Amino acid sequence: MSDFLSILLIMIGVGLLFLLPTAFIGGKISLIVVTIILTAISAFLLIYAKALGSSFANGGGGSSKSFDWDLMFMVLAYAALYAFIAYGCFCLKQVTYGIDGYKLKLLIWGVILLGYPMYLSISAASSLYNTQKKIMKPKL
Repeated sequence: MSDFLSILLIMIGVGLLFLLPTAFIGGKISLIVVTIILTAISAFLLIYAKALGSSFANGGGGSSKSFDWDLMFMVLAYAALYAFIAYGCFCLKQVTYGIDGYKLKLLIWGVILLGYPMYLSISAASSLYNTQKKIMKPKL
């Protein structure tokens, strides 16, 4: 399993762990607040890990003061992932309360949320298989 897939599964698990109960206990406002808090914690951990890695790589030297666009895009991706999970939790709440119009949205949300990590896992396994097949292929 790749690092990207591991981190994605951890983020999905943490998002569901906090956002699913929030959807049922609170409402839209509490979902927004928890989404912002999860995004802030993830962004802090990303920045901390990047700073810690650069301090070890540079021997503790000073860091560059330029704006890091990759970091900004990662934070926006975190916000989008948690907002997507929050919307799915809200749809699940509406479906359990019997409100029409959310069943198809919930189905699409579930397919995307479960399908993308499965696609990554199958793709990595297929790539590993093809690589091993090339290595083990006898040369004539």
